[in-house]
Formats: sequence, structure tokens, C-alpha cells
Amino acid sequence: MTENLKSKNQYHEILKKGLANELEIAKRARRKGLDPALQPEIKVTKDIAERVEALIGIKGVGARIRELEHKGYGREEVALRIALDFAAAKFGNYKRYEVIEKAVRTSVAILTEGVVAAPLDGISRIEVGRNDDSTEYIKLFYSGPIRSAGGTAQALSVLAADYIRKRMGFAAYSPRDEEIWRYVLEVSAYARISGLQYTPSDDEVREIVRNCPICIDGDPTEDKEVDAYKDLERVATNRIRGGMVLVLTEGIAMKAPKLKRYVEKLGIEGWEWLDRLIKSKRETKKKAFLDDLIAGRPVFGRPANKGSFRLRYGRARNSGFAAIGMHPVTMSLLGFIAPGTQVKPELPGKAACIVPVDSIEGPVVKLKNGDLRKLESCDDIDTAEVLEIVDLGEVLIDYGDFLETGQLLKPGAYAHEYWLQELEAKSKEEASIWRSKIPTQEEAIALSLRYDLPLHPAYTYLWEDISNEDRKFLSDWICESGALQDGKLLIPDDDNNRVISILEDLLIPFRRDRNARYCYIVIEEPAAFLRGLGIGTSIDGRLKKDESVRLKQKPKAPTRIGMRMGRPEKSRERMMTPAPHAIFPVGEAGGKNRSLKEALKSKVIDIEVGVKRCMECGNVSLSCYSLCDKCGSSNLKIPARSSNSNVSNRSS
Repeated sequence: MTENLKSKNQYHEILKKGLANELEIAKRARRKGLDPALQPEIKVTKDIAERVEALIGIKGVGARIRELEHKGYGREEVALRIALDFAAAKFGNYKRYEVIEKAVRTSVAILTEGVVAAPLDGISRIEVGRNDDSTEYIKLFYSGPIRSAGGTAQALSVLAADYIRKRMGFAAYSPRDEEIWRYVLEVSAYARISGLQYTPSDDEVREIVRNCPICIDGDPTEDKEVDAYKDLERVATNRIRGGMVLVLTEGIAMKAPKLKRYVEKLGIEGWEWLDRLIKSKRETKKKAFLDDLIAGRPVFGRPANKGSFRLRYGRARNSGFAAIGMHPVTMSLLGFIAPGTQVKPELPGKAACIVPVDSIEGPVVKLKNGDLRKLESCDDIDTAEVLEIVDLGEVLIDYGDFLETGQLLKPGAYAHEYWLQELEAKSKEEASIWRSKIPTQEEAIALSLRYDLPLHPAYTYLWEDISNEDRKFLSDWICESGALQDGKLLIPDDDNNRVISILEDLLIPFRRDRNARYCYIVIEEPAAFLRGLGIGTSIDGRLKKDESVRLKQKPKAPTRIGMRMGRPEKSRERMMTPAPHAIFPVGEAGGKNRSLKEALKSKVIDIEVGVKRCMECGNVSLSCYSLCDKCGSSNLKIPARSSNSNVSNRSS
């Protein structure tokens, strides 16, 4: 056993002992009878499998979950394969529709790890409907608490129902035209009332309803009725069904790429229409990036725009799933971002939180004196001197984010770790030298020439961000007007600042020298830059074009990511106004502000209280204790018709 494993086991033992100690304290406190129950209500379970079995109440489910996990199946696959076990009657014999209901509830419980109410309260019931050709189909009724399950679990609950639908002898749902239009109308109405993380277009809603083999139904959750398509034969209510809308939009529509992955993996037929839905989403995603922008929340970068965040794959010690890395200097310059700030990136997911990572490339800024600087530390420059942020730097995103959301991997920035692997393939001894340090420009060029490697990313510029025409113009201008002096490159500025503009696009640090007769652009370390343009030097030291000096280079910014502020107000403490109280229950007599002053105006206040009767001495009390006030007995009962009490308002 390794030292790491020993320390891990010791840590787990400390947690177990600490939990047992805390539970014992809670039990001793409860035995005093000062709480409604004499024992702590929360049960301790050793793993997710045991938790799911306790929540669902079906024996044998926990053991089967452990068996599937031991075989290497992921959480989503386990949830879907458990559904098949219900169809095979491994957990008991049930009616056909009951098999689907129990399978769906269990699948959702597995996906939510048995910690939310969605499996029990989010799925109201399952009913059997009849198509116009007299075949039977499944209707899944969802309610508001299904929101807590999350989009993935919502979508997979529908897939789980379809996974065993055919095995139980049910046909696919065949919607009528008026039902399709009812779905479209209901989604748009709910989006206006409550808002959605993702609102699909009308065409996308129609695509889902026409093709989904399960009828996604729901109980009414809003007081508002739909404006049209009322009193439909196969729709039980005219009110808006919030649970149905959530599953259709934030489940199937938003998680379509991820859903497709499991459809292909498990070979489920009848879901080919997801390809059309995914294609439609991709075409509208860029356009919709700013559609729901709220006034006052800043936009940090637009999709595919120069200067926006450069995608870099990787993970720091503090980043991970939905936690993306941003350079501390970038955070400081933007002024809106702190560690933990929620942002909405263009991809891969719908939202993420920011963590500071100083091992990625920082921003490039233009100063008020005209210099272009690459910043690596907050101490590098006074922010008051910054005129413009030319480039926001890299954003560090884990590959797992793309895997989890089912997004296609975009090309990432060429980084030190990639360069190191290429060097290691040529010389492991040489690679060990540069594992934790960056070579100088001269060393990087020498390594590139010696081992036929791409130039190190620290000295690679954004050649992909300029056109061939700009590259030729810059090369000609430098050869005609530029000069090397003490190892520095001096370039005179042109009349329309085209040279400056190209250098800014390339992100080449430079300074403006106005002390001479002419205004010169000074590049301190020009060797890698000149080689990128294919410029060498003649015997007399003059600059000339020489394609033989070029080095291999890989793109530094193949993918730019747009990003905007999420919901910063959610991190603040939320206080009720006025402060809530439970000492003086006033029911609804206090109005919307629960005001005691307002309640005093009422002669009688109706409140709900738990009246308890002691079965030993007969004492009746309104106490919340679990022991009798009079004799100390724990044999207390709540009479069947004593929940409502009228409290007269008498002033002393």
C-alpha cells in the first residue's frame, strides 16, 4: 500500500469517526425531548447505491447499482441499464405502466445521487394514453420539483422510459396538430412568466414533440391559462404545465448533444431526429449568445472575435468541472470578476465560475504612451496607465466540460505542455531540463532548429489573426525601413498606423521611441518575430527576405471564446424584509410583510399549529417538544382534527 493510499484511508477514518461523534451528540440532545422527534431524522448511508435504495424503497436496487458500477459503467449508463432490469422483473412483478414508472423514478434517483426530491415529487405519475390508431402510449407527468434534477437527468428520464417502452408493449406517442401547437404556445408563455435557461425556437419545440416517442405531460404549476388551444381531449388542463416545459426545454432541447451520445452508446432506435435538433442549435447558438443579456451585466468578449479569450485545455489545482481558469491580471483589469464569479461562456456549457490561474497567458494591453505590454503580474503596470485591453489572454477549460456537455472539441491554443511532449518524443533528457521552466528566446530557437520542433509558444505570435496581405506589407516595410540596433528592431511608423495595427493583432510587445527625429517602434527581442516573417540579415547587417530562416509554428489562438457576466447577485446574502420570526405566529393576518402591527388589527387570527395529546395523562398542548410538558411521557399523538386553531387577539 502506497503512502498516498494510507493517508487517504486515514483521512476517511477521521471523517467516519467525526460523523459518528456528531451523531451521538445529536442523539443525546434529541433524548432531552426539546425537538419534535426523539431521534435524528437523517439516516447515514455508506454509498449512493444504498441512498437510492432507501429513497425509492425497492429492495435489491442498491446491490445491482454496485454490480454495474463494478463493471465500469458510468452513472448515466447505470441509470439506463437499471431500467432494463425492471422490464426483466428482477425487482418484482408490476403492471406494465408501473414497471416504467418505477424504472424512471429509480433512474432519476441514480442520476441525482439520491439527494433531491425530484425522483418522488418531480415525477407525478405515469398514465397510459391512446393514439388515434388505438395503440397505447406512455404519458410521463412532471411537476415543478423536477427542476432540481438538472437538465441531464430530466432528458435521460424520458430516454429511460423509451428504453423499456417497446419491451413492455407500448407504441410511440403520435401527437395531433393541435397538441403540437399547444406545446409551442405553452413553452413561450412559461418563458415569459418564469424564464428558462434555454428557450428553444418554435421549430425546435415542434421537432421534439413530433418525434419524441414518449408524451411529455405535466400537472399545472401556474395560475395562468394558455391563450389558445384550450380544452383539448388528451390534455387534462388549460393551465401552464411548468414541469413539462422544463423537461422539454432545459432537458431534451438543451442536452440534445449529450442525449445523442447515450442513444448511440446503447443503440436505442427512434432518436435520429436529435441530429436535426443539434444542427439547429449550433446554427443559432452564436446569434443567441447575447439574446438574453440583462442590462448592467458586462460582456467580456464576443465569439470568434480578436481580443476575446483564447481557449486553452487543461486543469489547475483549483479548476475543474464548470470552474474555469482566468489569469489574475485579466480579472484585475476587467474590474468585475472575483474568484467564484459566475460567467456565461459561449462554450462548452451554459455557465461556469471563475478561479484565478497564473500559469496561463495573461492579457496584452496598450498603454497611454502607445506601448504594447504583455502582463504577467498585477505589479507589472499601474492600471491607470492602461488605455486599452488588446487581448484578454487565455481561459483554461477542462476537457471534461466538453465531454459532460457533449460538445465537439474545438482546437486549443498551443501550450508549453504540448511543446514539452513533442520535445520528449525527440529527447527525454532534454525534455527533463525544461519540464518546469521556460527557455529563453535564443534557447527556444536553438531547440526548434536542433530537434525540428515548432517554436515554443512563449515566442509564437498570432499569425493566424492577420491576413497574407498584411503579412506581406509588414515584411516589405521592415526590409525597406527597419533596422537592427544593439539587438533591437527599430521600425518607423507609417502614416496611417497600419504597422501598429498589425503588430497589435500579432500581440508583439513593443514600445514607442519618440526621442529620435522620427517616431520609431522598438521591439526588444525580434529574433522569433523576424523568423516568422521569413526575414534574415545580410553580411552587412541589413534586413532581407530569407525563407530559409522560418521555423515551424503552431496557432496560439485557433478558438476564441465569448464570455459575459452571469448572475453575480446570487452570491450575496439574501435577507427577508422584514426579518422572519416564529415566536409570534400570525398566519396571513400580518399581510405580505408578516407585520405584527398589522396583525393586531384583526380580532381573530387563524393559524396552523400541531396540537398534541399525551396518551398517558391526557394533557393537551401546543408544544413542539417530543415529551409531555406535564408528565414527561413520549407517548404523544396528534389528534386527527386539531391542526387549525383560532387565536383571539386580546391586548393585556
